[in-house]
Amino acid sequence: MPTVTLIRHGQAGARDHYDVLSETGIEQARLLGAWFASRGAIFDTVLSGTLQRQFETARTTFSDGSGTTITSDASWNEFDLDAVFSTVAPRLAAADKGFAGRWADVQREVAAGGDGIHRRWTPADGEVMWAWINNRFGELDGVESWTAFRARIRRALYGLRTVAAQARIAVCTSALPAAVCVGETLGLDENALLSLAGTSYNTGVTTIALDATAAALLSFNVASHLPDRLLTFR
Repeated sequence: MPTVTLIRHGQAGARDHYDVLSETGIEQARLLGAWFASRGAIFDTVLSGTLQRQFETARTTFSDGSGTTITSDASWNEFDLDAVFSTVAPRLAAADKGFAGRWADVQREVAAGGDGIHRRWTPADGEVMWAWINNRFGELDGVESWTAFRARIRRALYGLRTVAAQARIAVCTSALPAAVCVGETLGLDENALLSLAGTSYNTGVTTIALDATAAALLSFNVASHLPDRLLTFR
């Protein structure tokens, strides 16, 4: 029965340059690596999505000189946040004047600078997500649908059944893919998945056991390696 350890990437960059690790994100990943080492945690396979924030987290976490090989697998990527927001938000603004005002406020905060807007999820962000999840504007060119995204993550998770029965697999991914995997073990709906993703710590660790017919949740969002000052959600 393979055991899959899902690692959410460290804290990323600002909204307008998100796919990097912040200094905090690098520190979180280093502490995670030290925590794994202190526990004698050994992984037979280490996978990472191809996004920079994911791969940098994996590389920093497993930079202990052991020669760990990290295999990139785009199946574990987060949904394309830039594509979703740049495509859905203008359509939503054209259809809903109230949203248009709320989204304009977000853009003004980003332009004004300051870290606050980059580290919180606003109601307008949630409106964009729900429009995407509910396919409000139909199929969008160049934008992966929610249904396709969720199916991709399910395939990636259950595809790990082909690895040796006792394999210990680490996967560096993002909040929503990890939440989708947890949802597979508990039969959760979209509301619950978004809630899990929104409460996931950067470099939080979730562990799932796979067998031939099911997935079982062993732990969720463990962040014992982080002091309180480094407990971040975005």
